[in-house]
Amino acid sequence: MSPRAFTTSIVALILAVGGCVPSEHIVPKNISTMVNEQGRERTYDLAWQDIRRFEGALSRGESLDYSSDAVIILSRMNRLAEGKAGAVNDASSRETLERAAQEAAGNEPEDNLRALGVTASKLREAFDKGNFALAQQHALECLAYSRAVDDLVP
Repeated sequence: MSPRAFTTSIVALILAVGGCVPSEHIVPKNISTMVNEQGRERTYDLAWQDIRRFEGALSRGESLDYSSDAVIILSRMNRLAEGKAGAVNDASSRETLERAAQEAAGNEPEDNLRALGVTASKLREAFDKGNFALAQQHALECLAYSRAVDDLVP
């Protein structure tokens, strides 16, 4: 069995077993609380800034904690899409995150970084068009790729 196939099998097993226990929230409570306290207009302004900073850091090859930034952006998209930021723990969000995580597990590190950049651009485009539900989906994908990329940064 190739290393890639082995890794993909392990990730699939972990995800399958993980489905048998209560799932933890994708967005921690302290993040969703912070986003809710900022108000909708402020959330929009900060999301605009966060998305551009995130995408810019990727294009410049800067080393950031992409996962932390992705969770905050996800929470802001959730607030804009749903009216109130929450745990983002619904089945559809979990499926999106798991699908992207499985894809990332089968990728080479450079491919994950490239996929993160492409997905961040899609996130910005959806946000700019006011399609916050689609932007939230792309933010979930960014989170999965960010986790894969952050695991490689010392």
